[in-house]
Amino acid sequence: MAISLDSDALRELNSPEAQQLHDLTKELSRIGVDSIVDLPQIVVFGSQNAGKSSVLEAISHIRFPTDVGLCTRFATELELKTAEETRISASVKFEDGRESKSLSYDGFQESDLTEFIQKAKEEMGFSGSNKSFTKDTLRLSIEGPSMYPLQLVDLPGVFAASSAEQSNEDIKTVDDLVDYYLRKKNSIIMLVIAAEYDYHNQATLTRVKQFDESGKRTIGVITKPDVAKADRIRRPYIQLASNQQSDFKLELGWHVMRNRDTENEPHDFAARDAAEAKFFEESSWAVIPRTDRGVSALRARLSKIQFDHLRRSIPAITQEMKSKLAEREEELDRLGTARTEVGDIRNFLYKKAGAFQQLAKEAVEGRYHEAPFSAVPPITQLRNFSVVFDHTLRTKGAERKVVEGWELTAEPSLPKYLEEFLVANPYPFTGPERCTFENLSDELNKEAAKTRGLEFPGSTNDNLALRLFQRQSQKWEEIAQHHIEMVTKSARLFVERAMEFLIGPADTDSTADAILRTVVDSFFEEHEQLLKDKLEEFILPYRDGYALPVDREFITLNGTKSAARQSRQLGDLLPTYTINKDRGSSNLGDQRDVTMSEANLQKLLSERSGRNNQGEFAPGDVLDAMETYYELSRRTFTDNIINLAVESCLIRRIQHIFTPTSVSEMNDDRVKELAKESDHVVTRREALKKETAKLKEALKYCNRYKPRTPIREQNTAALYAAAQKNKEPSAAQKTPTVSTPGMSDASANIHALFQNLKPPGQKDTPAPAVFVFGTQPSSAAKGAANGQSPSPSLFSGLSAAPADKNAAPSSSASPSVISSAGSSGTTSSPKTGGLFDDAGIGRPQD
Repeated sequence: MAISLDSDALRELNSPEAQQLHDLTKELSRIGVDSIVDLPQIVVFGSQNAGKSSVLEAISHIRFPTDVGLCTRFATELELKTAEETRISASVKFEDGRESKSLSYDGFQESDLTEFIQKAKEEMGFSGSNKSFTKDTLRLSIEGPSMYPLQLVDLPGVFAASSAEQSNEDIKTVDDLVDYYLRKKNSIIMLVIAAEYDYHNQATLTRVKQFDESGKRTIGVITKPDVAKADRIRRPYIQLASNQQSDFKLELGWHVMRNRDTENEPHDFAARDAAEAKFFEESSWAVIPRTDRGVSALRARLSKIQFDHLRRSIPAITQEMKSKLAEREEELDRLGTARTEVGDIRNFLYKKAGAFQQLAKEAVEGRYHEAPFSAVPPITQLRNFSVVFDHTLRTKGAERKVVEGWELTAEPSLPKYLEEFLVANPYPFTGPERCTFENLSDELNKEAAKTRGLEFPGSTNDNLALRLFQRQSQKWEEIAQHHIEMVTKSARLFVERAMEFLIGPADTDSTADAILRTVVDSFFEEHEQLLKDKLEEFILPYRDGYALPVDREFITLNGTKSAARQSRQLGDLLPTYTINKDRGSSNLGDQRDVTMSEANLQKLLSERSGRNNQGEFAPGDVLDAMETYYELSRRTFTDNIINLAVESCLIRRIQHIFTPTSVSEMNDDRVKELAKESDHVVTRREALKKETAKLKEALKYCNRYKPRTPIREQNTAALYAAAQKNKEPSAAQKTPTVSTPGMSDASANIHALFQNLKPPGQKDTPAPAVFVFGTQPSSAAKGAANGQSPSPSLFSGLSAAPADKNAAPSSSASPSVISSAGSSGTTSSPKTGGLFDDAGIGRPQD
């Protein structure tokens, strides 16, 4: 397939440094990392007839339609890519969502873009209609060994006034299309304005600020400088091109180009470039630096812009590559070494079984050493299930609940985190039906009459309390079964995720699928039946009514419950009258004593308990006995389900699902069934090895171009001075600056700082040597004292401030150490405890 483009022009778009980065992206594309290398689109924006298409044509040497009377009617995206094979693709992307339409082509020449545009117009419906503009897009991609990465977008020129050929609807269409491209944060805006009239009247200058207010991603291009004949027009544009106009200063700067005269000059790129160079040499525009004028210099600037963009992207690219490398290494680790022999397969399973056993053990204990797996909920979530199960049995396990007329009926609440847990893991059971003591007494009297035995008159029939208990606890089995199912589901999910983490997804890894199907599923099927049997075992004594409570515990709890009930009833029976003296400010009042005979009190209590003069039994005693038995049994049943069923028969056995011991006991056929490698796994491992090697190599290559943030030196003296300045010492604490011969201003200030750092009550002692940056006397030190930055060299000269003001000043600018004892002419190391001691230079003492 023939592609004829001017490679010399395209080569100027890529500096040697930029080309190295492009070579890097080409290498990364082979391993799937190029998707994060986001090459910026250079979006050409300007008014109609500003010369946008001429600028694009001059840059790329690809012939855009530039004839007089023709204007761009839709967006054209031109993408050049470096590739080993020549490839061209052209298509129309429709704004209404229709499937893109590919355009036929047969090779590509510089002049063929006009033909493609004509074909695109036909597909977009321009032929035979009054359509002027559209949001449909022509996409042209050219790849080849001689291509250089470049993305250009040619947009229709904006216009403000409608005409016979361009309606108000066309204005909106163009504005929407322009806004779509300018708002892309990754785009580089090439703002094209013609030097035909006062640039303050150019609406595009204001328009571009809506999308790039700071001017960080906009480069301005001034066209038609030869048209600006008048000095009043030309001079402001020259200032603008020099980036000296504060209201339109751009971070990427301005550039000047001379457009080809389409009416009088031939369509020859060499002639065009020569005419441009001659114009800039002979006109007043020669004051513009060569780097800011002419198409060749513009290509170099665009190359620099792309280079800077790619270089800024390297940290993100590096991070993405590290992530992909970790993913591939993790997958390689899951696949393990090649398994061609039975011994290799068995060794692989042995290692995976050991890892699973350890992971399951850590999960049961609520700790993980495998950080990536920590996102999976631990099995110790079982504690939440246990608390919710206990809460459900306490609040919803009873069939009915006896309440007094004055009794508060609020249920016990759960902590907020458990309320959220309960929403995610519902226990959908209704609460008990509420009934009064009177209604229950009537039922018990009728039941007692039907089931009267050999007991003495007025005695309580224990069978009546047991039958009442059986009715009360009939929801226990259903609640417990639901709890077991919830925990089993959570445990199964844990095991499946553990296998996926250690081996791979079951839908793509045959080994993980085989272990889950033949090992894990059979384990849970077996233990689900075991749990059902355990539940039947634990519910049977309560369902059949032969689980008798321990005597002492029952008697104690029952006595306490009966006393509490009688106390409540007595308080309910004794009338009290409260008279509030100061209503609204106090709830306390005077109480009138009520005299009641002992006989009347006994009568009231007897009536309240249900016992009458005929010696009938007391329903209250039956209720107390049933509730006592219910509470004791509920606690035991709850503990049995949690500890003896769920914990012992399921959770503690999970780590034994797949163990090294079980692998060692498998025969060769079973080992092959579980983990023999498929052709897909073999191919995948080899591909991962190659990609991993390329990623490691690419990371090293990226580090050559990664922007480096220098570690800046701290100005210690300035830091101390700033810290002291922020303090507000009292008059007694203020220490005057000591002017000592041989000491710079900075040294004297630090000497004074040291004096202020003495603990209260400490006697004056000779000060240790204080080191300051700079020679002696030091201009850097003086600069620091005046708030100026010191020399960037950390050891550009160290001098010691003498501790004794009588010490002779050093006549040399070389580093010196003055004795901390203050003896003149004697040098020694500073004593410990000084401002810069052995424990760390620059650390103040307490």
